[in-house]
Amino acid sequence: MSGFIDVHVHPPVSVLNAAGFRPYLPAAGVPEGPEGFEELAEAYRRLDGFALVHGFDAGSVLGRPALTTSRLAEEIAPFSDVLGGLGCVDPHRGAAAVVAAHDALRVGMRGLFFHPAAQQFDPAGRRAAPIWEMADQLRLPVVVHCGATALGAGRPGGAGISLDFADPMRMDRVAARHPGLQIVLTGLSEPWLASALVVAFHKANIHLAPGLEPPDTLPPAFQAAMTGPMAARSMVGSGFPFATPAAWLDAWHAIGAGEQSDRLVLRENAAQLFGL
Repeated sequence: MSGFIDVHVHPPVSVLNAAGFRPYLPAAGVPEGPEGFEELAEAYRRLDGFALVHGFDAGSVLGRPALTTSRLAEEIAPFSDVLGGLGCVDPHRGAAAVVAAHDALRVGMRGLFFHPAAQQFDPAGRRAAPIWEMADQLRLPVVVHCGATALGAGRPGGAGISLDFADPMRMDRVAARHPGLQIVLTGLSEPWLASALVVAFHKANIHLAPGLEPPDTLPPAFQAAMTGPMAARSMVGSGFPFATPAAWLDAWHAIGAGEQSDRLVLRENAAQLFGL
C-alpha cells in the first residue's frame, strides 16, 4: 500500500484551462503544478503516495463541462498505480445527472466529487437529492468541498461563486436523510471549521479530509479530534496544487499524532472507504 492516500487532488490546471475553466481561476493565479496527468502521477510516485483525482463538471455554469468523468477515466488509466478517480456530475442536469452518477461507477470511479459553491447548487436542496440517493444505492462515497475556495477569489462577484453553498451544515442535512451515504468533507476552512467538526461527531457517515489549511494550523480541538476520537474517520485532502501533499504530510507529522493515528489517517481510512 502507498505511504499515504490523498483524497482531494485537482486535475492539472492546464487541462482545465483548455476546457474553458479559466474564468474560475483566482485573480492571483494558481501555484505552479504538473502540466499533465503523467507529471501528476510522477509527483505522487516520488512521494510514495496515491492520488484520488477529481473531475469537474459545471457545464450549466461554464457552458460545458471542464473535465468529464469519462475523460478523467481515460486520462488516469495509464497511471493506475498512483492515480484513481472521483467522477463529477452537474447537479443542474436533472435525470441526466443521476445517470451520470451511475456511469461513474461503470468507468471505474472510486467515488464522486462535488463543489457546491463552484457548481452553484444547494446540496441540501431538491435538485441534488436524487444524486445522493443514487450514490447511496451504488455505495459510491462522495467527496464534497465545504469551505472557502480559491476559485474566483479576487474576481468581481467571485466569478459568481456563492460561498454560502459550501457551509458544511448543508451536508449535515444530507447525511441525516441518507445515513448509508458516506460523505467526506474537504476544503475545510473558517468560518466553518467548528461546524464541520460538530457535524462529523454527530453523523457517523461523515468523514473529514482537511487540507487547504495545514493540519498543524487547525484549531487545537480539531487537531485533538483527528488524532483521537475522529482518527478513524479522518484522511489526507491536500487540495493539490493549491496546497501540496508534501506540506500536508510535514504539517501532520508536526502534530505528533502517533503511529496508530498516522496509519489510519494517512492510509487505512481512505483505503477502506474507497476500496483501494
